[in-house]
Amino acid sequence: MIILSVKDVRTRKAHRCYGCGLRWAPGTPMTAVVCSDGRRLNTCHWCAACVDVGQDWLNSFDEYEGLPGDIRNADVPRWLAVARRHGLIPALCAG
Repeated sequence: MIILSVKDVRTRKAHRCYGCGLRWAPGTPMTAVVCSDGRRLNTCHWCAACVDVGQDWLNSFDEYEGLPGDIRNADVPRWLAVARRHGLIPALCAG
């Protein structure tokens, strides 16, 4: 995968975070990563908690080859603490 852009955004609609696999409400600050596999473009959204928790074991988004939810599932108590620090828990959507 080739990273084309990494941008901090405030979402206009609900998005599922690639790092934790949770669906976040519209208006949630997220990091949008646009990448290409040579044939098609793909945009992944990352919540602030996953960006922070992932910094410890990721050098860049390009090196992440896990599945959606892997970052949160690797250390749930730590992820929850970081999400609370960012004020993200109330932003969760159902589903």
